[in-house]
Amino acid sequence: MRITKLWLDGYGRFSEHVISLEPGMQVILGPNEQGKSTVRNFVTDMLYGQRRGPQLRTFDESNELRRPWNGGERYAGRLTYALDDGREFEIHRNFDKKRGTVAVYDRKHMRDVTAEFERIKGREPSFAEDHLGISKAVFISAATIGPMSLDDLGDDDALAQIREKIVSLADTSDESGTADSALRILNERIGEIGRPVSHSKKPLPLARARLDRLEQELGKGRAAAAEIAALNAQWKRASEQVTTAKRRKESLEEELKSIEQRERAVRLTEAERLQARLDEVTKVCFAHSSLREFPIDQSAEVQRASNALATSKAQAERTTAELADIERQLAEETEKLEAFGIPRLVEIPESTEQELSSLDARIVRLRERSEELSEELARSQERFAQAQRDLQSLPDYSQLGADPIAWLSQLGTSFRVARQSRNSAIEKLQRIREEIARRRDAHAPTAELFATFTDFPSESRDMEVASRVNEERITHLQSEIESLRIEIEERHNAAPHAMWTAVIFGGVALACAGAAIWFEIIYAYLASAFFGSTMAIAIARWFWTKKTIHKTVLGLDRAQEDLTAAERERGAVQDRVDAAISRANVATLRELEGLYERHAREESELASLASAEAQLADEVRDERDRVSHLFARLQETFQSVGQRVAHEDEIEAAAGRAMSHYQEYRDAKRRLGESRDRPAQLRQQLAAIGAELEECQRTEVDRALEVRRALREAGFREEARYTNVLAALQAYHVRTAQVRERLGRVTLMRERKTALTTRLDAEQRDVVKQEEALTARLAPAGVRSVEQWNDFAKRAKVYRDAWDERARLQERIDATLRGETIETLRAAVEKEGAGTGPLSRRADDVKIELRQWAAKLETHSNEERDLHIALTQRTAGLRSLNEIEEEREEVAARVAELELELEATSYAYALIEESARDRHARIAPRIAQAAGQYLGRITRGAYNEIMVSRELGITVRIPQTAKLSEDPRRLLSKGTADQVYLALRLALVRAMSASGESVPLLLDDPFANYDDSRLENALQLLVEIGRDHQILLFTCRQDVARAAQRAGVAVLEI
Repeated sequence: MRITKLWLDGYGRFSEHVISLEPGMQVILGPNEQGKSTVRNFVTDMLYGQRRGPQLRTFDESNELRRPWNGGERYAGRLTYALDDGREFEIHRNFDKKRGTVAVYDRKHMRDVTAEFERIKGREPSFAEDHLGISKAVFISAATIGPMSLDDLGDDDALAQIREKIVSLADTSDESGTADSALRILNERIGEIGRPVSHSKKPLPLARARLDRLEQELGKGRAAAAEIAALNAQWKRASEQVTTAKRRKESLEEELKSIEQRERAVRLTEAERLQARLDEVTKVCFAHSSLREFPIDQSAEVQRASNALATSKAQAERTTAELADIERQLAEETEKLEAFGIPRLVEIPESTEQELSSLDARIVRLRERSEELSEELARSQERFAQAQRDLQSLPDYSQLGADPIAWLSQLGTSFRVARQSRNSAIEKLQRIREEIARRRDAHAPTAELFATFTDFPSESRDMEVASRVNEERITHLQSEIESLRIEIEERHNAAPHAMWTAVIFGGVALACAGAAIWFEIIYAYLASAFFGSTMAIAIARWFWTKKTIHKTVLGLDRAQEDLTAAERERGAVQDRVDAAISRANVATLRELEGLYERHAREESELASLASAEAQLADEVRDERDRVSHLFARLQETFQSVGQRVAHEDEIEAAAGRAMSHYQEYRDAKRRLGESRDRPAQLRQQLAAIGAELEECQRTEVDRALEVRRALREAGFREEARYTNVLAALQAYHVRTAQVRERLGRVTLMRERKTALTTRLDAEQRDVVKQEEALTARLAPAGVRSVEQWNDFAKRAKVYRDAWDERARLQERIDATLRGETIETLRAAVEKEGAGTGPLSRRADDVKIELRQWAAKLETHSNEERDLHIALTQRTAGLRSLNEIEEEREEVAARVAELELELEATSYAYALIEESARDRHARIAPRIAQAAGQYLGRITRGAYNEIMVSRELGITVRIPQTAKLSEDPRRLLSKGTADQVYLALRLALVRAMSASGESVPLLLDDPFANYDDSRLENALQLLVEIGRDHQILLFTCRQDVARAAQRAGVAVLEI
């Protein structure tokens, strides 16, 4: 962050005072009591306000101390700053407690952005915390660096006090407290409360012991009460169970009798049904008894043997078909081979064919080359004659130098570039003049609009600030008027209530007085006096309410008059701005300011265009002179090569013609030189090629005769049909390849036939074997086919299923009769009847349940008698539970309170300890490294190593002993201690700004104990730090200001 400007409209000793600040380091010089601390406090108050805390709405005492000394109404100011990312903001703040307001403006986009920041409970927008990333306490403690306020900071305990301050800033961002002090306080409170497990006479152990005793006593009492209640409930339950058991026993006896009757009837019906089914199944068994011994278990083996036989037959049939097909193909190929005719397979080397091909190709090439040389000889003679004629008809270009083309091209290019530059300059001049005229016409209304303003930005900003202040005042007055109206309405509503209260109490007082007189009751006089006094108080309250309403009405009238005056003042302020807005045809002041910014840019652009116009006019004159000089030179050059130029536009055409003629001249000279010796060379080449051609033809004839003789000996009858021996040899090779291919196919077919014949024999033997196996499976059963086996197996299965079902039916009949016969069971049913209702359960179950209920009846009767005796004995005198519970609740509440406090204190202790340790571990290395570098710069290497431990313990290496010392008593001067503190504080601020917005530093005379050398070193260090942080150094010392000026730092006097 860079603070750029301060407007102290009314703050302390300043009124309507403006201060502009530099972005880097700046010294603010002034004697004591001249406002240095006021300016420093103004920066903090503008950024963070004057409230006691971010969550509080009350102001601290500085709000009254920093009011304007001149008694003015304006207790406000403005501040502008720029962030590291380029954004600029302007802060407007009114510090009045009742009318206090804060507004944040984005200067880059000219808009109010106050609503974009979160408002905390104190109704303050948190823009400073959002931009800097630190709270007010951190900013005041870290960004404000001054001399250490310790009178005894000297030889004895300097480093310890420095450590305490750095630890305070690292732990709490406040120099007045550290984590160690907080831990000591928490530990003392834990000792006062006492540990829960200890046996001391502290409050918590004593309370817990008493609570344990009460819990034991209450537990015993509750156990006794619960035991009595349980005994009583058990006795009642035992009595009910005896009654229930008697009733259930009688019911079961009746149910057992009915079930036995119904069960006999059901068993008779089931036995008759099973006997009928048994007779049917017996008939089926007699019908299939002939297949009783059939081997049905072997059906799976018979089926597998049948499947294996079918598979073997199918495979043999496929092999037979394949063998027949191979024999047919073999016969066809043999007939084709015999009809083709098979010559003797005589091998002729491939090198013979390659040699003949090479000789033939060489002869063709030599003949073609001979013809080409003959034609070229004729053309060469013609070219020589033509080159002589062409050279005589062209001008002589040798006078233009070694490379006329380059010379002509260079001249043409130079002229073209010069001409283009001239035309471009003329066009630019014309365009810029047209642009100036167009912009002046377009700019005329805006210039006329702002001609009435001396400094429009300042005037508009002042008018806007005045308008905003007036708006804030109107809003405040409207709020005040509304609150006064509400108060008047409340007072009006309260007045009748007071009057009626007086009337009622007056009537009661008269009634009491009349009763006292009539009945001669002395105490009635006291009541009458009391109610009379109350009536007087109510009447006084009524008069006070009326008076308050009158005062409030007067205040309301004054507020309305102030509101009317403020609205008139707002109208007067707005008239001039509204007139300008109306003339500019815009809607808001922001748009008018934007229009002025465009007007200023247009003015600047017009001035730039006028300057550019003058420069272009001079450039056009120079370009015209240059083109005229080049044109005259080109005319002379082209005239020397036979080309005449009268106008600038003819230069390129003349240059093209001259270069074309030169190309013809150069080609003619080249052709003349080339064709002078070429005919003799070509005649020599023709003679050599003729001799080589005759030799190749003789060799070819000899090799051809040898090849034809070999072909005739091999039986190749078609040899005579080919005039070219190479073609005959190639035809012979094709015929022998075809013969070899057919012989190979016949051989493969014969081998395939032999293999198929062998496989067919094996498959036929396997078929016979499978048939024998199937016959062996069928013979034991007396069948001859698989179909007959399947029919017998199906019938045998029917017999076995019927026989098994007959055995199961017989078992069920026996179980149903239970040792009786059907006749005896039928006779019993006819005698006793079949019973009524459905058969819900068996008689055995009912009997079992009947025996159980009889046992339960006896058990419950004995239990009822025993419980009655135990209940009588247990109800002996017991202590009341309510008394025990009340005392236990009181002691438990005290224990809970102490334990909660102990838990909170212990948790806070652990949390603070862990947080401080972690924070110290993170910040210690960075602070130590940076602080050591800064201290080395300040002391020129005398002290250049500071160690900061995990607990932020500070040690300095003493140069005299080269050892680290945590307690260098009598070795560290007060000035060196100041320098150590400054280095550590700067390192802490840089560490805080490392990952966020740079924090501006406010230094309040930190060089009180510095000598001149270390003062200059410290200022040089601050200048370097000022490249990343804005540093405002407040001082009253002239020597510090002079040293700062020598270091190149700006000095502002107030």
